[in-house]
Amino acid sequence: MVEKPVVVKFGGTSVRYAFEEALELVANLNENTRTIVVVSALAGVTDCLLRLANGDMSALLEIEEIHEELSQELDVQLDHLMYQLHKTLNSKSSFPSKEAFVDEIASFGERFSAELFSEGLKILGINAKAVDSKDILFAKGDYGNAEVDFKKSVYGAGILYRMLRRGIVPVVTGYYGNLNGFRATFGRGGSDYSATSIARLVNAKTTLIMSDVEGIYTADPKLVPSAKLIHYISYREAKIAAKLGMKALHHRAIDPVEGRIPVILGKTRDLKFGTLISHKSQGIPVVVHKLIEDHAEISVVSTRRSFSLPYEVYEEGDFYFKIKIPKEQFLEVLKDIHRRVVENESLRPSYDSELWAWV
Repeated sequence: MVEKPVVVKFGGTSVRYAFEEALELVANLNENTRTIVVVSALAGVTDCLLRLANGDMSALLEIEEIHEELSQELDVQLDHLMYQLHKTLNSKSSFPSKEAFVDEIASFGERFSAELFSEGLKILGINAKAVDSKDILFAKGDYGNAEVDFKKSVYGAGILYRMLRRGIVPVVTGYYGNLNGFRATFGRGGSDYSATSIARLVNAKTTLIMSDVEGIYTADPKLVPSAKLIHYISYREAKIAAKLGMKALHHRAIDPVEGRIPVILGKTRDLKFGTLISHKSQGIPVVVHKLIEDHAEISVVSTRRSFSLPYEVYEEGDFYFKIKIPKEQFLEVLKDIHRRVVENESLRPSYDSELWAWV
Protein backbone atom coordinates (compact mmCIF):
# COMPACT_ATOMS: atom_id res chain seq x y z
CA MET A 1 0.00 0.00 0.00
CA VAL A 2 1.37 3.41 -1.00
CA GLU A 3 1.69 5.87 1.88
CA LYS A 4 -0.82 8.72 1.82
CA PRO A 5 0.37 11.23 -0.79
CA VAL A 6 0.20 15.02 -0.76
CA VAL A 7 -1.59 16.75 -3.64
CA VAL A 8 -0.17 20.17 -4.52
CA LYS A 9 -1.87 22.49 -6.99
CA PHE A 10 -0.20 25.50 -8.60
CA GLY A 11 -2.24 28.37 -10.01
CA GLY A 12 -1.54 30.17 -13.26
CA THR A 13 0.53 32.99 -11.78
CA SER A 14 2.69 30.44 -9.95
CA VAL A 15 3.40 28.41 -13.07
CA ARG A 16 4.15 31.51 -15.15
CA TYR A 17 5.91 33.83 -12.69
CA ALA A 18 7.17 31.58 -9.85
CA PHE A 19 8.08 28.46 -11.82
CA GLU A 20 11.40 27.76 -10.07
CA GLU A 21 9.86 28.18 -6.61
CA ALA A 22 7.05 25.78 -7.57
CA LEU A 23 9.58 23.19 -8.71
CA GLU A 24 11.55 23.70 -5.48
CA LEU A 25 8.46 23.04 -3.34
CA VAL A 26 7.70 19.79 -5.17
CA ALA A 27 11.34 18.71 -4.85
CA ASN A 28 11.24 19.38 -1.10
CA LEU A 29 7.94 17.54 -0.64
CA ASN A 30 9.03 14.58 -2.74
CA GLU A 31 12.05 13.91 -0.54
CA ASN A 32 9.82 12.53 2.20
CA THR A 33 6.31 12.25 0.76
CA ARG A 34 4.70 10.81 -2.35
CA THR A 35 3.54 13.84 -4.31
CA ILE A 36 0.90 14.47 -6.98
CA VAL A 37 1.04 17.82 -8.78
CA VAL A 38 -1.96 19.57 -10.36
CA VAL A 39 -1.32 22.57 -12.62
CA SER A 40 -3.37 25.41 -14.03
CA ALA A 41 -2.66 27.05 -17.37
CA LEU A 42 -0.03 29.78 -17.35
CA ALA A 43 -1.60 33.13 -16.35
CA GLY A 44 -3.40 34.72 -19.29
CA VAL A 45 -3.53 31.59 -21.45
CA THR A 46 -7.11 30.49 -20.70
CA ASP A 47 -8.43 33.92 -21.68
CA CYS A 48 -6.50 33.67 -24.96
CA LEU A 49 -7.85 30.18 -25.62
CA LEU A 50 -11.44 31.29 -25.01
CA ARG A 51 -10.93 34.14 -27.50
CA LEU A 52 -9.49 31.62 -29.94
CA ALA A 53 -12.46 29.30 -29.50
CA ASN A 54 -14.72 32.22 -30.41
CA GLY A 55 -12.85 32.97 -33.62
CA ASP A 56 -10.08 35.41 -32.64
CA MET A 57 -7.12 33.83 -34.43
CA SER A 58 -4.74 36.56 -33.20
CA ALA A 59 -4.81 34.81 -29.82
CA LEU A 60 -2.69 31.99 -31.28
CA LEU A 61 0.40 34.19 -31.46
CA GLU A 62 -0.15 35.39 -27.88
CA ILE A 63 -0.39 31.78 -26.67
CA GLU A 64 2.89 30.91 -28.39
CA GLU A 65 4.63 33.99 -26.96
CA ILE A 66 3.50 33.28 -23.37
CA HIS A 67 4.97 29.76 -23.51
CA GLU A 68 8.07 30.62 -25.53
CA GLU A 69 10.39 31.74 -22.71
CA LEU A 70 9.73 28.70 -20.50
CA SER A 71 9.83 26.20 -23.35
CA GLN A 72 13.18 27.58 -24.57
CA GLU A 73 14.63 27.66 -21.05
CA LEU A 74 13.64 24.02 -20.49
CA ASP A 75 14.40 22.99 -24.08
CA VAL A 76 10.89 21.56 -24.38
CA GLN A 77 9.07 21.36 -27.68
CA LEU A 78 5.32 21.95 -27.52
CA ASP A 79 4.89 21.45 -31.28
CA HIS A 80 2.82 18.26 -30.87
CA LEU A 81 0.28 20.06 -28.68
CA MET A 82 0.25 23.11 -30.97
CA TYR A 83 -0.47 20.75 -33.87
CA GLN A 84 -3.35 19.20 -31.92
CA LEU A 85 -4.68 22.67 -31.12
CA HIS A 86 -4.69 23.64 -34.82
CA LYS A 87 -6.30 20.32 -35.71
CA THR A 88 -9.02 20.85 -33.11
CA LEU A 89 -9.75 24.34 -34.41
CA ASN A 90 -10.42 22.80 -37.82
CA SER A 91 -12.71 20.04 -36.52
CA LYS A 92 -15.42 22.02 -34.74
CA SER A 93 -18.18 20.01 -36.41
CA SER A 94 -16.96 16.80 -34.73
CA PHE A 95 -18.05 18.01 -31.28
CA PRO A 96 -21.55 17.43 -29.88
CA SER A 97 -22.04 21.13 -29.11
CA LYS A 98 -20.33 24.52 -29.23
CA GLU A 99 -19.77 24.27 -25.46
CA ALA A 100 -17.92 20.96 -25.91
CA PHE A 101 -15.71 22.53 -28.59
CA VAL A 102 -14.93 25.56 -26.38
CA ASP A 103 -14.01 23.28 -23.45
CA GLU A 104 -11.69 21.24 -25.66
CA ILE A 105 -9.88 24.39 -26.81
CA ALA A 106 -9.74 25.74 -23.24
CA SER A 107 -8.12 22.51 -21.99
CA PHE A 108 -4.91 23.12 -23.97
CA GLY A 109 -3.63 25.64 -21.40
CA GLU A 110 -3.32 22.99 -18.71
CA ARG A 111 -1.92 20.50 -21.21
CA PHE A 112 0.89 22.90 -22.16
CA SER A 113 1.51 23.64 -18.49
CA ALA A 114 1.75 19.98 -17.45
CA GLU A 115 4.33 19.26 -20.16
CA LEU A 116 6.49 22.21 -19.07
CA PHE A 117 6.23 21.43 -15.36
CA SER A 118 7.05 17.74 -15.73
CA GLU A 119 10.11 18.61 -17.81
CA GLY A 120 11.19 21.14 -15.17
CA LEU A 121 11.05 18.40 -12.52
CA LYS A 122 13.08 16.05 -14.71
CA ILE A 123 15.85 18.67 -14.92
CA LEU A 124 15.99 18.51 -11.11
CA GLY A 125 16.42 14.75 -11.31
CA ILE A 126 12.83 13.91 -10.36
CA ASN A 127 11.02 11.19 -12.28
CA ALA A 128 7.89 13.02 -13.42
CA LYS A 129 5.27 12.55 -16.10
CA ALA A 130 2.52 14.78 -17.50
CA VAL A 131 -0.92 13.20 -17.04
CA ASP A 132 -4.05 14.18 -18.95
CA SER A 133 -6.92 14.47 -16.45
CA LYS A 134 -9.20 13.15 -19.19
CA ASP A 135 -7.80 9.77 -18.10
CA ILE A 136 -8.19 10.47 -14.36
CA LEU A 137 -11.34 12.48 -13.63
CA PHE A 138 -14.60 11.32 -15.17
CA ALA A 139 -17.29 13.96 -15.18
CA LYS A 140 -21.04 14.45 -15.18
CA GLY A 141 -23.27 17.45 -15.83
CA ASP A 142 -22.71 20.12 -18.46
CA TYR A 143 -19.80 21.39 -20.51
CA GLY A 144 -18.37 24.53 -18.95
CA ASN A 145 -19.60 23.60 -15.47
CA ALA A 146 -19.07 19.85 -15.07
CA GLU A 147 -18.67 17.95 -11.80
CA VAL A 148 -16.53 14.95 -10.94
CA ASP A 149 -18.25 11.56 -10.94
CA PHE A 150 -16.31 9.88 -8.13
CA LYS A 151 -17.66 6.37 -8.77
CA LYS A 152 -16.45 6.41 -12.37
CA SER A 153 -13.17 8.10 -11.42
CA VAL A 154 -11.97 5.25 -9.19
CA TYR A 155 -10.17 3.88 -12.28
CA GLY A 156 -8.20 7.13 -12.50
CA ALA A 157 -7.05 6.77 -8.91
CA GLY A 158 -5.55 3.41 -9.85
CA ILE A 159 -3.45 5.05 -12.58
CA LEU A 160 -2.04 7.54 -10.08
CA TYR A 161 -1.34 4.85 -7.46
CA ARG A 162 0.60 2.79 -9.98
CA MET A 163 2.71 5.81 -10.92
CA LEU A 164 3.45 6.59 -7.27
CA ARG A 165 4.50 2.99 -6.61
CA ARG A 166 7.01 3.30 -9.46
CA GLY A 167 8.43 6.49 -7.96
CA ILE A 168 6.90 8.78 -10.58
CA VAL A 169 5.52 12.22 -9.72
CA PRO A 170 2.29 12.64 -11.74
CA VAL A 171 1.81 16.19 -13.07
CA VAL A 172 -1.92 16.26 -13.74
CA THR A 173 -3.78 18.84 -15.81
CA GLY A 174 -6.30 20.77 -13.72
CA TYR A 175 -9.56 22.42 -14.78
CA TYR A 176 -11.29 19.61 -16.69
CA GLY A 177 -12.35 15.99 -16.81
CA ASN A 178 -13.82 13.41 -19.19
CA LEU A 179 -17.48 13.80 -20.14
CA ASN A 180 -18.66 11.14 -22.58
CA GLY A 181 -15.22 10.97 -24.17
CA PHE A 182 -14.80 14.74 -24.50
CA ARG A 183 -12.95 17.16 -22.22
CA ALA A 184 -15.33 19.18 -20.02
CA THR A 185 -14.19 22.03 -17.80
CA PHE A 186 -15.23 22.58 -14.19
CA GLY A 187 -15.62 26.36 -14.62
CA ARG A 188 -13.05 29.09 -14.12
CA GLY A 189 -10.74 28.39 -11.23
CA GLY A 190 -11.64 24.71 -11.56
CA SER A 191 -8.08 23.47 -10.95
CA ASP A 192 -8.69 23.89 -7.19
CA TYR A 193 -11.61 21.50 -7.55
CA SER A 194 -9.49 19.12 -9.65
CA ALA A 195 -6.87 19.02 -6.88
CA THR A 196 -9.30 18.32 -4.05
CA SER A 197 -11.13 15.73 -6.17
CA ILE A 198 -7.87 13.90 -6.82
CA ALA A 199 -7.02 14.19 -3.11
CA ARG A 200 -10.28 12.44 -2.26
CA LEU A 201 -9.73 9.71 -4.86
CA VAL A 202 -6.25 8.83 -3.55
CA ASN A 203 -7.12 9.48 0.12
CA ALA A 204 -4.40 12.11 0.35
CA LYS A 205 -2.86 13.33 3.56
CA THR A 206 -3.27 17.01 2.60
CA THR A 207 -4.10 19.23 -0.36
CA LEU A 208 -1.92 22.29 -0.94
CA ILE A 209 -3.38 25.16 -2.99
CA MET A 210 -0.47 27.40 -4.02
CA SER A 211 -1.02 30.77 -5.69
CA ASP A 212 0.06 34.42 -5.63
CA VAL A 213 -1.66 35.11 -2.29
CA GLU A 214 -0.78 33.65 1.09
CA GLY A 215 -4.20 32.32 2.03
CA ILE A 216 -7.74 33.34 2.96
CA TYR A 217 -8.18 36.93 4.13
CA THR A 218 -11.02 38.58 6.00
CA ALA A 219 -11.86 40.34 2.70
CA ASP A 220 -10.27 40.69 -0.73
CA PRO A 221 -6.94 42.37 0.17
CA LYS A 222 -6.79 44.02 -3.28
CA LEU A 223 -9.95 45.96 -2.40
CA VAL A 224 -9.65 46.20 1.39
CA PRO A 225 -6.04 46.99 2.39
CA SER A 226 -6.81 46.39 6.08
CA ALA A 227 -7.88 42.77 5.41
CA LYS A 228 -6.21 40.26 7.71
CA LEU A 229 -4.90 36.79 6.96
CA ILE A 230 -6.91 34.00 8.62
CA HIS A 231 -4.69 31.12 9.67
CA TYR A 232 -7.35 28.59 10.69
CA ILE A 233 -10.82 28.27 9.18
CA SER A 234 -13.30 25.39 9.23
CA TYR A 235 -14.37 23.38 6.20
CA ARG A 236 -17.88 24.74 6.59
CA GLU A 237 -16.83 28.39 6.78
CA ALA A 238 -14.49 28.09 3.78
CA LYS A 239 -17.10 26.22 1.75
CA ILE A 240 -19.79 28.83 2.36
CA ALA A 241 -17.40 31.73 1.71
CA ALA A 242 -16.30 30.18 -1.60
CA LYS A 243 -19.87 29.66 -2.76
CA LEU A 244 -20.78 33.25 -1.82
CA GLY A 245 -17.95 34.75 -3.88
CA MET A 246 -14.58 34.39 -2.12
CA LYS A 247 -11.86 34.48 -4.77
CA ALA A 248 -9.28 32.34 -2.92
CA LEU A 249 -11.03 29.03 -3.78
CA HIS A 250 -13.22 27.55 -6.51
CA HIS A 251 -16.81 27.41 -5.27
CA ARG A 252 -16.83 23.58 -5.23
CA ALA A 253 -13.26 23.03 -4.02
CA ILE A 254 -14.16 22.03 -0.45
CA ASP A 255 -16.97 19.63 -1.40
CA PRO A 256 -14.79 16.56 -2.16
CA VAL A 257 -12.65 16.84 1.00
CA GLU A 258 -15.01 18.32 3.59
CA GLY A 259 -14.45 16.62 6.93
CA ARG A 260 -11.90 14.24 5.38
CA ILE A 261 -8.71 15.93 4.16
CA PRO A 262 -7.24 19.26 5.28
CA VAL A 263 -6.48 21.96 2.71
CA ILE A 264 -3.58 24.40 3.08
CA LEU A 265 -3.34 27.61 1.08
CA GLY A 266 0.01 29.24 0.49
CA LYS A 267 2.05 31.66 -1.61
CA THR A 268 4.39 30.02 -4.10
CA ARG A 269 6.91 32.83 -4.47
CA ASP A 270 7.67 32.90 -0.73
CA LEU A 271 7.07 29.15 -0.26
CA LYS A 272 4.97 30.17 2.70
CA PHE A 273 1.74 28.64 3.99
CA GLY A 274 -0.96 30.98 5.30
CA THR A 275 -4.31 29.23 5.91
CA LEU A 276 -5.33 25.78 7.08
CA ILE A 277 -8.85 24.57 6.26
CA SER A 278 -9.80 21.78 8.66
CA HIS A 279 -12.08 21.17 11.64
CA LYS A 280 -10.20 23.95 13.45
CA SER A 281 -11.43 27.56 13.28
CA GLN A 282 -10.45 30.91 14.75
CA GLY A 283 -14.05 32.08 14.36
CA ILE A 284 -12.96 35.19 12.45
CA PRO A 285 -15.63 36.63 10.11
CA VAL A 286 -14.98 36.64 6.36
CA VAL A 287 -16.52 39.39 4.20
CA VAL A 288 -17.02 38.24 0.60
CA HIS A 289 -18.77 39.72 -2.40
CA LYS A 290 -20.24 39.19 -5.85
CA LEU A 291 -20.86 41.84 -8.50
CA ILE A 292 -24.03 41.05 -10.46
CA GLU A 293 -25.06 43.42 -13.27
CA ASP A 294 -26.20 46.67 -11.59
CA HIS A 295 -25.88 45.54 -7.97
CA ALA A 296 -23.49 43.93 -5.50
CA GLU A 297 -23.99 41.23 -2.88
CA ILE A 298 -21.85 41.47 0.23
CA SER A 299 -21.93 38.49 2.58
CA VAL A 300 -20.54 38.07 6.08
CA VAL A 301 -19.57 34.48 6.84
CA SER A 302 -19.38 33.93 10.58
CA THR A 303 -20.37 31.55 13.33
CA ARG A 304 -21.62 34.57 15.30
CA ARG A 305 -24.72 36.73 14.91
CA SER A 306 -23.80 39.63 17.20
CA PHE A 307 -23.23 42.25 14.51
CA SER A 308 -25.14 45.52 14.43
CA LEU A 309 -25.00 46.94 10.92
CA PRO A 310 -26.88 49.88 9.37
CA TYR A 311 -27.86 47.77 6.36
CA GLU A 312 -30.90 45.64 5.63
CA VAL A 313 -30.21 41.91 5.52
CA TYR A 314 -31.27 40.56 2.12
CA GLU A 315 -30.70 36.85 2.82
CA GLU A 316 -29.68 34.80 5.83
CA GLY A 317 -28.54 31.21 6.29
CA ASP A 318 -26.39 28.98 8.46
CA PHE A 319 -23.12 30.81 9.15
CA TYR A 320 -23.84 33.80 6.88
CA PHE A 321 -25.99 36.79 6.06
CA LYS A 322 -26.12 38.78 2.83
CA ILE A 323 -26.64 42.45 1.97
CA LYS A 324 -27.67 43.70 -1.48
CA ILE A 325 -26.67 47.21 -2.60
CA PRO A 326 -26.34 49.26 -5.81
CA LYS A 327 -23.00 48.62 -7.54
CA GLU A 328 -21.86 52.24 -7.26
CA GLN A 329 -21.93 51.93 -3.44
CA PHE A 330 -20.08 48.63 -3.42
CA LEU A 331 -16.53 49.53 -2.41
CA GLU A 332 -17.54 52.06 0.25
CA VAL A 333 -20.00 49.62 1.87
CA LEU A 334 -17.56 46.69 1.61
CA LYS A 335 -14.91 48.61 3.53
CA ASP A 336 -17.44 49.83 6.08
CA ILE A 337 -18.80 46.34 6.79
CA HIS A 338 -15.27 44.98 7.09
CA ARG A 339 -14.37 47.74 9.54
CA ARG A 340 -17.42 47.03 11.67
CA VAL A 341 -17.18 43.22 11.83
CA VAL A 342 -13.46 42.46 11.51
CA GLU A 343 -11.07 45.25 12.42
CA ASN A 344 -11.46 44.85 16.18
CA GLU A 345 -10.65 41.15 15.95
CA SER A 346 -7.27 40.13 17.33
CA LEU A 347 -5.41 37.58 15.24
CA ARG A 348 -2.42 35.91 16.80
CA PRO A 349 0.58 35.43 14.51
CA SER A 350 1.07 31.95 13.12
CA TYR A 351 4.39 30.42 12.26
CA ASP A 352 4.82 28.88 8.86
CA SER A 353 6.27 25.75 10.52
CA GLU A 354 2.99 25.24 12.37
CA LEU A 355 1.17 24.65 9.06
CA TRP A 356 4.07 22.64 7.60
CA ALA A 357 3.38 20.08 10.33
CA TRP A 358 0.15 19.19 8.51
CA VAL A 359 1.98 18.28 5.29
